[in-house]
Amino acid sequence: MAFILSILAGVLMIIDGAFLSIAGGVVSSAGYADAGALLGGLGFLGGFFGFIVVVLSILLFISPDSHVGYGIAILLLSLLSIVGGGGFIIGLILGVIGGIVAIVFVPEDGAGRPLPREVPGTARRRFCAFCELPIPPKTATCANCGRIAD
Repeated sequence: MAFILSILAGVLMIIDGAFLSIAGGVVSSAGYADAGALLGGLGFLGGFFGFIVVVLSILLFISPDSHVGYGIAILLLSLLSIVGGGGFIIGLILGVIGGIVAIVFVPEDGAGRPLPREVPGTARRRFCAFCELPIPPKTATCANCGRIAD
């Protein structure tokens, strides 16, 4: 969900940036060079933010273990995109929601259970495949059901 929302936000930001850049060229050709340059610059900035959001969305999809960092970056860039139009404001809203969803994302195993979070510097907790109770490190069998641990 975070990937889809964020990628849509980035695409809208890129399109909005392109429209602002085109508007800057039209305004410049109408004799207002300074205003055209400002619009063109803002359009470029909005498109750049959109491109970075798209890249971060793809990285989030490829590496969901880093969801918090990618979510924070998507959230901040979406908020900053208001400078370049914010993807018609809809992109800004989708990006903020996508970033928040990425931050609070809880990875699950194949059965829909949340994966245990690892604390850096500690051994990964193991769980019995049969009764699902924790198994101490370096233990061959489950203390609850007596089956052989993986």
